[in-house]
Amino acid sequence: MRERKTYVKVISFILILTFILISADHILKVKYVDGIYSMQRFYELEDNSVDVLFLGSSHAFETYNTSVLWDEYGIASFVLGGSVQPVWNTYFFMKEALKTQTPDLIVLDAYCCTFPVQYGLNDYSRQIKNCYGMKPSLNKLKAMCVTTTHSNATFSNNLKFFFPISNYSSRYNELAMEDFVDIKQIRKYENWMGFATNYESEEKDTPCLPHEGPEAPMPEEVEEYYRKILKLAEEKQIPILVVVSPYPDITEEDAAIFRYAERITGEYNGAAFWNPALDPSSIGLDYSIHAAPGLHLNEKGNKIYTECFGSFIKTNYSIHDRRGDPGYQSWEDCSTYLKRLDSIDRMRKQHDFESICDQIKDERFCAFILVGKNCTNASELMRPLGETEYEPFSVYCFNDGKNKAWYLNTDVITYQQIYLLFHDDLTYSDRSRLSEEYAAEAKSIKVVIYDTITDDVCDVFTIDGSNPGFADR
Repeated sequence: MRERKTYVKVISFILILTFILISADHILKVKYVDGIYSMQRFYELEDNSVDVLFLGSSHAFETYNTSVLWDEYGIASFVLGGSVQPVWNTYFFMKEALKTQTPDLIVLDAYCCTFPVQYGLNDYSRQIKNCYGMKPSLNKLKAMCVTTTHSNATFSNNLKFFFPISNYSSRYNELAMEDFVDIKQIRKYENWMGFATNYESEEKDTPCLPHEGPEAPMPEEVEEYYRKILKLAEEKQIPILVVVSPYPDITEEDAAIFRYAERITGEYNGAAFWNPALDPSSIGLDYSIHAAPGLHLNEKGNKIYTECFGSFIKTNYSIHDRRGDPGYQSWEDCSTYLKRLDSIDRMRKQHDFESICDQIKDERFCAFILVGKNCTNASELMRPLGETEYEPFSVYCFNDGKNKAWYLNTDVITYQQIYLLFHDDLTYSDRSRLSEEYAAEAKSIKVVIYDTITDDVCDVFTIDGSNPGFADR
């Protein structure tokens, strides 16, 4: 009897410890949007539902707008990439993706051909991004081994790389809501297809480089994995299109490497090469208005290019149009979400209050109006939102075209109060923001805008009598 009790205690201890370790791993494991979340989201897709698969670095996931491809052409696409992803990591990502998907077309961003053979000294986080998202498998282990052989990280970091738990101690002070729930329970990742818009802009020159010219070989090991990608697509009999996605600051040296890559591509059946980056103005790009900081396109630029790209592949490949197919509702929902982000960005860049009010009403945003305790001209200041009288020291909610008093005798609300108006509980809320407070100054009005599509407070600004009609952020 005593031995039996001992066995029960030991087994119970092991089960409890296992539960604690699994929970700790879920909460504390390293999380990044690109590479890790994109791979985890990819695993959630129905088998053989992706028709166009994009692979590469940020030149892929900040360029190919899945919303445009869906809205204009009905293309069910996914961008599976990681920051500064070397070609060998792209190869292992491709192998992982083809376990569950057989796309009509694979698109490889060619910028990886210009990368050096080694990760940089400060690229340990990128090693993590480009490996940790994969499920445990021989493919993942090979990816990690190859990554460390091409790493300039310290020996201790490369050793830690194989033991993810060793990275946990640095995360205690940065835990957020996303660490405690599954990513599919977070609105922005619920139907995400791997694309991330860059809303910043930077004025740059628009180059025009010749298609003909000298070649320059890529590093030997880069070429080895570049060929492996083309060979794998050939073996799987999946068409692959290598594209030099347009980017600012392309150099003659880059162009020479791309010419070399183009020649190699011609050696493989089903492989093709397209380089619109040499003359971006020919497809409507002007980097004085379409460039983002670094080597990327901004939101306006990626829309122009993606529409052109969609037309190109629909003309040259057999790609399904999935619009109207109920099995592809997640692509429709993803497009709705991405377009809402575009609307929010436009709102945040406006200062004309009347224009903002028009957008609030037309696109059905929810606005909370906090009137300062000494703001005697509130009704005049808020006239663009309607005819309702606004009293000092009050909070109003403008939603679905209706303006009504919400909390009286206060000019302060919290993120938690707003969140609970649209949810039954706080389970999936961003706990770090619950106590965040919005307050109106005595003679001013504070406007807090909440969006039910992105499920977040998306804009906050002030209107005061010294400059009525101007949204001060």
